[in-house]
Amino acid sequence: MIIIMLTTGSYPYSLYQSVRIRLATAQGLVQGYHDGTFRPDAEITREEMAVILSRAIKYTGFSINLDGKEIERFLEKFADQDQISSWAKESIALAAKVEIINGYHDGTFAPNKDTTRAESVVMLARMLKLLGFMN
Repeated sequence: MIIIMLTTGSYPYSLYQSVRIRLATAQGLVQGYHDGTFRPDAEITREEMAVILSRAIKYTGFSINLDGKEIERFLEKFADQDQISSWAKESIALAAKVEIINGYHDGTFAPNKDTTRAESVVMLARMLKLLGFMN
């Protein structure tokens, strides 16, 4: 396996991972972590998934605008809104507005909970339907 180093950090990624990380970064879909890593083999949290999907929606040119009051209104429905990271709030509100994400039956969003494959597929399918890529 060929290992190369990304210029954004000192963690070695395979060539396969590096190419995809660079492409996703160039398109604005991912930014990585504060320490310069991308952690491609790590689990993804629900708030991280919402951010990536929201960025993907915006990347397609689909227009959704939220003001501060709307962001708060969409986040208020989650009992654990105080646990949502500041960098994820707008994206989660956007995804909630277009009904890509929902909370759990207990009224929480669980932003730091790892996203299951089933949840990821449902969110992705909803996004694809919203954008007209899937029936």
